Amino acid sequence: MKKIVLLTLGVVLFFSSCRRKTGPDCCPPVEPIGSIEVHLNHLWGTDTIVRGTGKYLTAQGDTVTISDIRGLLSNFVLKFTDGSDFPLEYYHYYKLSTASTNTFLLKGIPDEVYQKMSFFLGLDSTSNHSDVTTYPRTSALSTYQAGGEMHWNWADGFIFTNVTGTYRPANASRFRGFSYHIGMDPNLVKISLPTNGLTISGNSRLMELNVDWKEMFESPNSIKIANQDVTHSTSGDTLAAQLSANMVDMVKIGSIK
Repeated sequence: MKKIVLLTLGVVLFFSSCRRKTGPDCCPPVEPIGSIEVHLNHLWGTDTIVRGTGKYLTAQGDTVTISDIRGLLSNFVLKFTDGSDFPLEYYHYYKLSTASTNTFLLKGIPDEVYQKMSFFLGLDSTSNHSDVTTYPRTSALSTYQAGGEMHWNWADGFIFTNVTGTYRPANASRFRGFSYHIGMDPNLVKISLPTNGLTISGNSRLMELNVDWKEMFESPNSIKIANQDVTHSTSGDTLAAQLSANMVDMVKIGSIK
């Protein structure tokens, strides 16, 4: 009887010790039942960007209007409070001009408390150089979605972030166009955000992500658009490197409900 009790206790401790782990070194696998609905708020500072008509000021004194913003998000990872990771295999393609693409659902999340969430603005090298024709129509990377609109037609890889609009330098009388296409492996941006004890318990949480596009032009590199109003992230393009460095801090969690 004593042996049975000890054996039962050992089994309980073993399973409880790895209830949050995933992968071949742990069993049993967690049963994912929660989700996070993510909503992207596109801002300029504290102002919501109004596409086409809103006018915004950079630190260099340029007045900017935004025609559209398009981007890819991938490699979402939630971090448990013990420091271990729960990766989510998910790609998302969003467009400022298409409201429905600015909300998406991260599904299959285990009941637990999470201290951090990270993701890429763009794609890891393997995905970036994958064959877009192999993805099903429903995939964000397919030729019907980002693969058709955000894939270089002259190089191997995707455009990670595409910002287009017009600008007027200080003391200038007219607006000119600008087009920033951020891509290529060296310009991949990783976002890491504290979630302050986000708890999933068989439910769906709503997470507001505030994306401040003003930051793309300001910190740590102050961008004067007139110096270079087009980039395609070609080799040696310092502007693409400066813009991607600025993007590291432009996403913040607005709220979690």
